[in-house]
Amino acid sequence: MKNDKVKSKSKITKLSDALRLIGYLKSSFDDYISARILFNNNKLIQGCCLANTAIEKYLKAFIYFRGNTIKAKHDLKKLFPSIKNFAPDVYQKLNTEFLEEVSKIYLMRYLDNCERGYNFVILRNKYLAELDYTYSIIEPKIRVKPQRDKEIRKTNYELAVENKNPELWINNYILNKIDKSDFIEATDIVHELRIYEHNNELIEAIYLTDNSKNDNKFRFEGLAPKGDHKSFEMSHKLKEK
Repeated sequence: MKNDKVKSKSKITKLSDALRLIGYLKSSFDDYISARILFNNNKLIQGCCLANTAIEKYLKAFIYFRGNTIKAKHDLKKLFPSIKNFAPDVYQKLNTEFLEEVSKIYLMRYLDNCERGYNFVILRNKYLAELDYTYSIIEPKIRVKPQRDKEIRKTNYELAVENKNPELWINNYILNKIDKSDFIEATDIVHELRIYEHNNELIEAIYLTDNSKNDNKFRFEGLAPKGDHKSFEMSHKLKEK
């Protein structure tokens, strides 16, 4: 995999600042691996929540590495202007619709955060593929070299790649050199959720589809209500038996 590193003059000299940066990076990688485990075990909402925090922490680390700080919590959209300013090459590669959707799904931790009409659609393979892609784009941007070391230290991600850690490698289309479209457009699990506008009832649907597309789209209408207030239209066609 190509290691697209940023040539940066950023330098952190204070121990407290270095520990904060290392903490961001470690926690980000731990959340990323945990998100992958959850996606691979079909815990899709929980996988999205940790995908959100994994990306949030790395983007904050990157902003901090460039000598700035930001107080935005959990809403990745609020980090876009800083990333666009500091690293337009990174920003251009990110799928902002995906990032906005995982931030929206993160709200599901507490239902009282969600208004009537709140809805989402998660496709397991599609979300996992975009998470792996996103992390592969941002992860090479920061490397740590303590003053006492002669060389830059390998990151937890690099070590996991070298050691073929199954938590990183299983269903990772990049590391396994699988065509992204082939991975996404295989039979997939879909999880839709809606807080129904008519009566504030929480409704969900989980099903299989062969209709997922590698089209960079992540914003779908989940369980769109029909006029009779009794039936709903799902976002993707069900897999035929």
